[in-house]
Amino acid sequence: MQVARENLDDTIQQLISYTPNHLFQNPDNLSCEPILAPFAFYDFHVDDQLSLKRIASLPSLPANLTKVANRAMGKIKADGVVFPTGGSHVLLRSPMDIKHVDHGKAVSEVYKSIMADYVNPVASMLSLHPHAPWWTSSLKFAQYEFSHTRYPKNYSMHENAGLSFRINPDDESSLPAQAAWDTMDKPRRELFEKAAGLFPQLAVFHFYSEGDMQSERGLRDIDKYVSQLFNPKSHTFAPGCRPPKTRSPLPPDAINAAWGDPVVSSNTGSRQSSRIAARERNNCEKRPQWIKVTLPQASPCFKRDGAQGFSKSMLLHAWARAVEVDATFILINCANHERIGYRHRETQTLFISDVIDVPKCADPSYTKLHLGLYLSIIEDVLERTRLIMEREQQPRQTEKGILGPEEICGKLKRKRGIEDLSTSAPRKRPRTRAALARESLDRLDARKVIEEIDEEIQGRRLALLRVQYLHYNSLTPSCFWESSRPDSRPKKKDYICSPEDYFVVTLTSALCDGSTGHAHRAALKFLGQDGKPRAYSNIVVKLATEPKAIARLQNEYRVYEHLKASGVKGIPHVFGIYYDHEVKAMILIMSDVGEALWKRPLMKSGAMQVSPEERQDFIEVLKSIHAAGVRHRDIRIMNMAVMDDGTVSIFDFDMADVAASEASREREMAHLIDLLDGRELPWEPQQTLGTPDNSRPYDANDAYEYVEVEGVTYEEAVLIRTKPR
Repeated sequence: MQVARENLDDTIQQLISYTPNHLFQNPDNLSCEPILAPFAFYDFHVDDQLSLKRIASLPSLPANLTKVANRAMGKIKADGVVFPTGGSHVLLRSPMDIKHVDHGKAVSEVYKSIMADYVNPVASMLSLHPHAPWWTSSLKFAQYEFSHTRYPKNYSMHENAGLSFRINPDDESSLPAQAAWDTMDKPRRELFEKAAGLFPQLAVFHFYSEGDMQSERGLRDIDKYVSQLFNPKSHTFAPGCRPPKTRSPLPPDAINAAWGDPVVSSNTGSRQSSRIAARERNNCEKRPQWIKVTLPQASPCFKRDGAQGFSKSMLLHAWARAVEVDATFILINCANHERIGYRHRETQTLFISDVIDVPKCADPSYTKLHLGLYLSIIEDVLERTRLIMEREQQPRQTEKGILGPEEICGKLKRKRGIEDLSTSAPRKRPRTRAALARESLDRLDARKVIEEIDEEIQGRRLALLRVQYLHYNSLTPSCFWESSRPDSRPKKKDYICSPEDYFVVTLTSALCDGSTGHAHRAALKFLGQDGKPRAYSNIVVKLATEPKAIARLQNEYRVYEHLKASGVKGIPHVFGIYYDHEVKAMILIMSDVGEALWKRPLMKSGAMQVSPEERQDFIEVLKSIHAAGVRHRDIRIMNMAVMDDGTVSIFDFDMADVAASEASREREMAHLIDLLDGRELPWEPQQTLGTPDNSRPYDANDAYEYVEVEGVTYEEAVLIRTKPR
């Protein structure tokens, strides 16, 4: 139903005057899983030039956003623009009786249905194509996937919803309506297309469930950090280690920020501190690479039940997500209360509003406030895109970015005389008799190198972990203590760790995310027993931060140890399992076994490509695994890999059963053969991972039980798989 011409202005005014009603927690569903601080391990490892340094209160931010909306509407009126009636049904708010929400995702869905779906077309018409012949939107509010995020539907926090431009060069149907697209002049259209490519997500939206008192208190307690230097790395790290070089140039801030107050440049306000920081970095460069590290007594920076620690995590995580997508605006919504903030990159400051009581928004209304927010987001993105385009036209300078594992080892080897133990990947060549003999020797050399590294680091209790890729660039490493030894973590107040007692692991790229955590390629460095530094880059590190994921990682380690003791070949070599007691994270360090089969192109039939030799090798590997009494329970192409020399491996034993029946192992072997022969599509997961009769899918709860773990309290709800079925 279209709106009549004479009623159009009143309909628009009625739309932007709307304020939603109060939301309540659904009394029939109180199973929302709470979120614990810290939210994400990676938030502590953002590049120092990009990290959050200061929180500044900006009570005038809602009023400033309202002025942006008023200015845009006034300009349309002054220019004599007459909005069309075609498509004006999008302005008619449907009657909704939404009162109850269950979890964070439900809050985001309510926000989309009562707010974003109506603000999008108005903001788009006001800002991007006011002369369009009918109402359409170049914005969309949808679900997205951030890296290293949480996926449960009933989680108290939801961070996968966001705002983006509706454009896709490969899909014309995703463009704004063609007639509206044609009303944009060529420079505006080019700027819009460039912005859509640079910024897939325009802002950060974090939603928390109603009834979560910890979230409500955390939102209010943000005021405690206002006007203070924000130090996210207040928990136990390894001081004295050489910080890595930071990246440049920094992404630009919008110059004409009508929504914010004038910001004093850090070049004048923090000149002395910048000089001090530069002097400290120079002093660190002069230090020897391998030093004695003094670790203070462990003192968790986040109390699991503390609102102050929760609000710190809330801020730190929102800022880290904004850095990830290079967004300026941040919305933290707790159903009935929210804060709006924006990121100033140069001063590393988060300007944040006071707490906004959503149902009581009257002047301005909640819709008008968010109309100003959306207009400001569009204006900010387009302005920064213009600045980036101007920068790209300038003479290009050489930039030193984050190094990959091979580059790290190679650079260390050239500059500091570090022996590189990494095995070079052989080139693919015809498998002649001579080539096979050489490959056999290469595999033997690789095994010798792994055994040498294993012997060197087995007695070391401490792993210093850095994250060094994309926007991550650890200023100081995290401390992971050997988890398989109860006495690995020192009890005394200060502990001095010599270079022979620790090694350094650097995460250099992300491989994949899974139910057991996040897998990364990594480089390993250590000082050998002969006093010579060594490096090895053929490493994969699995990192788990959730209690259930930690339990599965522990189970995987025990399975690998059992398989190793049974003499099984064709599995990764595990160097150890380590635990960070401050942020409650665990890592499993193992050898890289090559490229997973899912990366290979599929045949026309949908089956995967494997050679007869690889097929037979995979069968032999699974036979040896079954001979050790182990059932993998997750045989898929994502968990099967082949090295360049043809060596095959099966990995990811987090769901494995070390006491499986013979019948279940036979069924798993039949499943593998069907998969290799193309009788089962490779993208279909194994459906029968549960009980011996395979009558239902695998349920993680039936294989875990709550027990007390060394170094981890019961209240932290860490799970250990003690009775595999």
